[in-house]
Parts: sequence; C-alpha cells; structure tokens
Amino acid sequence: MNLNSELSWVDPKNDPNNRSLLFAKKIFHKQKQNQFVKLSEFNVLPIKQKLESLTPETSFLFNTGGTSGNTKLIQHTYKSMYAGVKSLIDCLKLDELSSWCCLPLHHVAGIMQIIRAKFTGGTVYFLDYRDLCSEIICQEVSHKWISLVPTQLHYLIKNSIACENLRKFRGIFIGGSRLSEKLATECRSLELPLYPTYGMTETAGMVTILKKTDFLNGMDGVGKPLPHSSLKLENESNKILVKSKSTAPNLIGQGLKSDWFQTPDFGRVDDRGNWWIDGRSDRILITGGKKVNPDKIERILLNTGLVEGCLIKGEKSEVWGDCITAFISPKDADLENLKMKASKILEAFEVPKKWQLVENLPLSEMGKPR
Repeated sequence: MNLNSELSWVDPKNDPNNRSLLFAKKIFHKQKQNQFVKLSEFNVLPIKQKLESLTPETSFLFNTGGTSGNTKLIQHTYKSMYAGVKSLIDCLKLDELSSWCCLPLHHVAGIMQIIRAKFTGGTVYFLDYRDLCSEIICQEVSHKWISLVPTQLHYLIKNSIACENLRKFRGIFIGGSRLSEKLATECRSLELPLYPTYGMTETAGMVTILKKTDFLNGMDGVGKPLPHSSLKLENESNKILVKSKSTAPNLIGQGLKSDWFQTPDFGRVDDRGNWWIDGRSDRILITGGKKVNPDKIERILLNTGLVEGCLIKGEKSEVWGDCITAFISPKDADLENLKMKASKILEAFEVPKKWQLVENLPLSEMGKPR
C-alpha cells in the first residue's frame, strides 16, 4: 500500500479557487493533524478523542442513513479504502486511475476518487457536472474516469454537447441509486461507456461492477462482485449480504453474520454470477395494511414511456397509514394517460392516491429521496 505524497493527486489544470479542490485540501490537511476527521458538507470536524466504537487507526468518518433517516457513523481507514482501490484496478487492469470529480466529497463516492488517485499515482480534476453541457472538452480524457449518479446522467443525456463529452471518457461509473431500464436503454443508444456499479458507504463504495462491453451489449444489472467482495442472498428475506475487505472497521463484530454485512437491498443473481438490485427494504410502505415496494411502481411508470422521472413516497395518513404519492416529471407529462395505464398494470392498492407534476424530483445530490 503506497500513498503518493501531499498534493500529487491534484490535476494541474484545476482552477486553484475551485470550492471542491479547496475543501479536498482542507480534508487532508486536517487529517494529517488528527487521527479521526468527520466529513460533512464543506466542513471537516476533527475528532479529538477516540469514540468507543472506532478502531484506533487514522480514519475518515461519514454519516450514512440511506433513505431510512436512521443516521449512523461509518469509519474508513486507509486500509479499508485501499482494499476497494486495489480490487477495482485489478478488475479493470489499470496502472493508475485518474478522475473528473463532480460528486460531493463528504460522501464516500466523492472522496474515493481522491483515494484512488493517491494510491495509484493518478490525478483528480474538479467540476460541476453541468459544466459538461457548456463546451466541448479540449483536454485529453480518454484515460480518465467520471462518476455520476442516475439523476445527473438523466440531466446530461438531454444535451448533445454533454453526450459528446461523456463519450470521450474511458468510462463512466454509475451508482448511488438504481439505473432505470429506460435510462440504460437511452445511454446504450448514445453509446455512452457506462460501468453500472453497486456499493455503499459501509463498503467504501463499489463491490460489484458491470463492464462497459457487457452494458453496451444489452446486459442490465450491476454485474459481478469485485475481487475483494462476495455477495449472497439471505434465504428468508432476499436481502443482499456482503462480505468485503473494504467493510468499515467499526462495523466488524457489530451485527455482522460471520463477517457478512446485511444491506437493506433486495436483490437477485443469475447462474453466471451477475447481480440485480430490486429495491430497498427501508423504502417499503404500508398502505391499507398492504406492503408496497416504491421501486416496483417507479419502474413500471417509467417503462410506460410517458414520463422522464418518477419518485414514489408515502405521506402519513390516518386512513391509509402511508398514502402512496407519485412525483412525476416533467410538469407537462400526460398525467391522465399515465393514471389510466397505472390502473391497468398495478395492483389496486399500488396505484398512487396522489399525483404531483414537478420539474425536478425531490432527490438529494446523490439521487436519493429527500
């Protein structure tokens, strides 16, 4: 494990006043002075005393709660993060990994782009993903990678300049939330070099990857496990269990089943070892005493071709428990036709009782429901 010195990971073409670059420098400056640093939005909080649940190693600390709202503290050391880096570069047969970073650095998916560069001798260039829409990239990026969430990708593919720029990258890591069949089909038609992935804060990011060639040849899902990880299904619930060398050290021995971490995600796997993610247990709604999977409804509504975006949430109701509410974009979508199709395809209790047309779905910067 070899960490390159100081700021060797900074792409010299960066704007020295870029906010993310300045934040990144602050993170590693604070981390040199303190054993533990906790990351939040554009803020680095040194932890002066060892918390009981943490292992005594230099660490980055993250808050995570998925969509459940039950926040927990996740610790990652250079050792746990390096396990993920080495596995990825071995899988993709890379010597170095350089990135254009447009994800927030207080999330694992953002900071890991710097960690990959530090370990492999790569560099990181910071930008706002919307910058890809404004002008054609003049830099040579055929050996570089960019990481996006589906919300960002959905925005970018509407712009021809952005699509031309995205095709120049060696690859586009896509994760954070499920890539819809509709969006995947559109990206294939645009010949975008997508690498769909599956991972989480608890595992320092990706534990599976679907390679570009397989994606462009029509395969869906999130591919096979990376070399440092194993996945299996829990028999009773069909939830995904993960065993990984990159699992957060402070989780070892805390609720793990023989080193297997139980995720909140439902999944399935084919006989060749390729995985699909079918939704999250912490998103399940109870309406009129019946369980409803929002991911299933979103997938069906998107596949009608009548909407560009869809988010299902439950509003608290004395009558229903969770009142199924659909947020639909764009605002000029044919809502009556959509309702008619929904009533024919969905079970009666799954049909949303409230519908809201919006320009932008209520999602976080990482594409998760607010």
